[in-house]
Amino acid sequence: MGGIGKTTLVKEVSRQAMEAKLFDMVVFSEVSQTPDIKKIQQEIAEKLGLELREEVESRRASRLFERLRNEKKILVVLDNIWKHLNLETVGIPFGEDHKGCKLLLTARDRSVLLKMGSKDNFLINNLKDEEAGRLFKMMAGDDVENRELKSTAIGVARACGGLPIALSTVAKALRGKSLHEWKNSLRELRTPSMDNFEGVSAETYSSIELSFNHLKGEQLKKIFQLCSLMGNRILTLDLFKYSMGLGIFKGVNKMEDA
Repeated sequence: MGGIGKTTLVKEVSRQAMEAKLFDMVVFSEVSQTPDIKKIQQEIAEKLGLELREEVESRRASRLFERLRNEKKILVVLDNIWKHLNLETVGIPFGEDHKGCKLLLTARDRSVLLKMGSKDNFLINNLKDEEAGRLFKMMAGDDVENRELKSTAIGVARACGGLPIALSTVAKALRGKSLHEWKNSLRELRTPSMDNFEGVSAETYSSIELSFNHLKGEQLKKIFQLCSLMGNRILTLDLFKYSMGLGIFKGVNKMEDA
């Protein structure tokens, strides 16, 4: 499910694979809920040092295909796949086309992987209590061992349901906060969320909502929401322009002031 740590895990796998010299190169691309074929091609090409000037997808795919075949041992990581992705359309060789090209895929839905012909599929489970406790303490700091705070901190960690994103998000939000704030957060986390998104658990949603509510002031919250609408690659200049246009910066009329 979302927030379980798939992206973090595949990035660590990639790092270790390169460190152990299992591959000559590792390339990474996030596919996302609405795949942009040109963007995926561009991300892979940049890592390979290949410049794709063509606008036609099929031509870009042919050039990328040939370039990838030149690599003897390469790992292609395609992260966050929501629906079947045609690898030929992207320009990724696989199977008999290039046995030295290995694919590592992540998805929330196992059926997506099966449709793409993936064979060695495995589920990433929630963290066990001991692992969850270690991660929570690492993010929240040593204050969680404080006698006054410890039992509440344990309750908060358990309420996160062993989800790494929930544990890290909540722990960072509560780091250095008072016992009253910890207890209030525990109450909020134990209240089932009425909102739900596909592939996101109630624990994850509640933890992110809690962290969002801890942001100081409405201005910061609106800027955060604006960033989420702008996608992965945010240009600071654009962020300033939109923030000014939407009136998020009160009393600011010039870019320099923004």
